[in-house]
Amino acid sequence: MPFSDYVQSIRARIGHDLLLLPGVTAVIREGDRFLLARTAGSDEWGLLGGGVEPGEDPDEAIVRELQEEIGARVRVTGIVGAYGGESLVVTYPNGDRVSVVRLDRVRVRAARPTRPR
Repeated sequence: MPFSDYVQSIRARIGHDLLLLPGVTAVIREGDRFLLARTAGSDEWGLLGGGVEPGEDPDEAIVRELQEEIGARVRVTGIVGAYGGESLVVTYPNGDRVSVVRLDRVRVRAARPTRPR
């Protein structure tokens, strides 16, 4: 999982210590089907999303993440839920520990892929 320059600068100062990371995920649903993506280098599947950058609005973050990850333009219509706690504490293979606080967002219309420029 690539981290932003901001997170890398904090890691340079705190090493592998626990770091609280705000994140957003998209709950994209069509009928009874949900859009999931497989995590790179893994057999795990999950919702699309990523980190919120300093000063970034969570709605802008999920729009940016979906554009980056799948080339889709979306409209955020609400919050599904806010999640955190011990179940979202992760230790990465390199020893970095993070505690994720996540806002799950939802949108109405089917995502439309855009063509790469």
